[in-house]
Amino acid sequence: MADPTAASVASPVSVPDKGLVVYILGWAIASAVICEAISWLLVYRREDYQRLHVHFTNASKRLERKREAPVPPPKAVKGGDKKDKKLMMLEREFGHAKRDLLAFKSRCNMLTAFFHTVTFFSLKTSYDGVVLARLPFVPFGFMQSLSHRNLPGNDMRDCGIIIIYALCSLAIKPNLQKILGHEPPKSAMPDTEQAAKMAEKLMGTMGMPMPK
Repeated sequence: MADPTAASVASPVSVPDKGLVVYILGWAIASAVICEAISWLLVYRREDYQRLHVHFTNASKRLERKREAPVPPPKAVKGGDKKDKKLMMLEREFGHAKRDLLAFKSRCNMLTAFFHTVTFFSLKTSYDGVVLARLPFVPFGFMQSLSHRNLPGNDMRDCGIIIIYALCSLAIKPNLQKILGHEPPKSAMPDTEQAAKMAEKLMGTMGMPMPK
């Protein structure tokens, strides 16, 4: 017969508490909501920001329409120069509008970053060294310093507070900004998409087949 005292002496296997993960998720959601509320009070509800946002949106649309316009033949040098100058002017206008919008929004970025930092270190103080989740795979080497930081044992699949809070924040904040319409300004067209469209127009103008 097996000795019953041996089972009691053996160290139990630590099982992650799902309730703690839900608790961390709730704090990440609350932190993101409070930060967006602060941003709305300091930035988004102000007329100056709304006016800059309208100017940025109009500049983005004008630049996108210009980039999607047909490219003139290479022989039309004068027309091409004029259109190139107009494109440069629209790009400059778009750049100025984007810079002004980001500069206006940066007024509350320090405050929201401070709030996120305080929330994170408050949770880290309480749950540092506690296994909160268990990955179904072993993360890469440089990720192990975040996921397994200050955790007991050598099982790299165990996750702590740092990676859990970071993943929750990265997943919640962009989606919340998208729902509320507080997304950061983007370029009129992604560089890769713009390059592909410009190459396609040039190839079509010169009568060359597109490479496959």
